[in-house]
Amino acid sequence: MDGRRWQVLAAIVGNGGLINAVDTARRVCEYSARRVGASDSAISLMSSTSVVHVVAAIGDHHGVLPDTQFTLGEGPCLDAYRTCEVVAVSDLEQLDPSRWPGFSVVALEAGVRSVTSIPLQACGAAIGSLDLTWGTPAVLADDALTDLLLAAEVATNAILLLQSSSDGQDQLAGLLGDDGRGSMAVHQATGFLSSQLDITLDDALALLRAHALANGRSLYQLARDIVAGTVRLEP
Repeated sequence: MDGRRWQVLAAIVGNGGLINAVDTARRVCEYSARRVGASDSAISLMSSTSVVHVVAAIGDHHGVLPDTQFTLGEGPCLDAYRTCEVVAVSDLEQLDPSRWPGFSVVALEAGVRSVTSIPLQACGAAIGSLDLTWGTPAVLADDALTDLLLAAEVATNAILLLQSSSDGQDQLAGLLGDDGRGSMAVHQATGFLSSQLDITLDDALALLRAHALANGRSLYQLARDIVAGTVRLEP
């Protein structure tokens, strides 16, 4: 396995030698998509409330995975995060409709037929996922899945290095994009609704999702409006 690990690392890094963590995340996406012929690839970080930060992404449909899943509260990357197991569906058209009823419809409408999400794990806990999509049904061979697991390991180590370095917080904020303000607004809005309406944090997040879906809005935009006081929700 060590020899295979070095081969994957070399394929990700290329001939340029050492690269920084920000470039590593992007190159992991590029390598992973190329290795298995995926049309899209993304690396997402998640919190205990399933807030999604897209670290790096390539392809036209990568947004289907993180944004749609966070709003709906269902989908492969959330399942991979929650279970710490690989989640792979070779053909969404053949999937039991009760598994991801909302996500499957949105994904298929966007031209996504197959999905795979691999958890990024540190100390036995997931911190996010490496997600891939295909426009046609796809089944991964064992050796290809092994390489994706190793690529996910490379991405995890890069992110952990950012968190532990002296200027890691600034770098990580830039890697996450929008300085994390969108996700921070969701945290704040969830806490605000929980206190205001005397409901649990889970119920507050569910209320946010339901209102966003009912009004065709982004969860992040709705959260910002609640924090700003321009929108008020009722249970």
